[in-house]
Amino acid sequence: MFSEERLSIEKHFDIVGNFNCGPDNPLNNFLMSEAFDYDKKRYGNTYVLFSETDPTEILGFYTLKTSAIQVEENNEFNSIPVIEIARIAIAFDLQGSGIGGYIFHDKILPKILEVSQIVAVSAIIAFVEHDDENAVKFYKKIGFVKAEDEVQKQIAETFNEECDLYVVSLDNINASSE
Repeated sequence: MFSEERLSIEKHFDIVGNFNCGPDNPLNNFLMSEAFDYDKKRYGNTYVLFSETDPTEILGFYTLKTSAIQVEENNEFNSIPVIEIARIAIAFDLQGSGIGGYIFHDKILPKILEVSQIVAVSAIIAFVEHDDENAVKFYKKIGFVKAEDEVQKQIAETFNEECDLYVVSLDNINASSE
């Protein structure tokens, strides 16, 4: 159905500029201008999806990175290890086709579950802009929930105030797959 490759400057540099997930979408610019440096600096790994019939057409991409969320409980701060979906984008003409769900369930989730057998990972997170209704709908559809208000307040002080934190616990994923 789809092939997936980790983004490589040697192999993909000439084709990333053709990707379009919507007019003036900053994700287009991320893939074209920032993703290679993001990878080189080890901030996060980006993966691109191609159609089996056209290995030069990027259908979508995602970027994963490790993170930790500091949460205050009983006047004590705890660091919760998480994997962050830092970016996810689908080609504009394919949005709503189910490819995003496929990427999450068949590409992202297996990687995270494998890593969680090696190092501690409690949850998967994503920061979603308040006014991006499509992104909110997408994350809710694949099982994410908006973090509690108290956690949102704590996170907003450290991260982007224009975003809400969405979370899916690995315990919930493991329980639903059993």
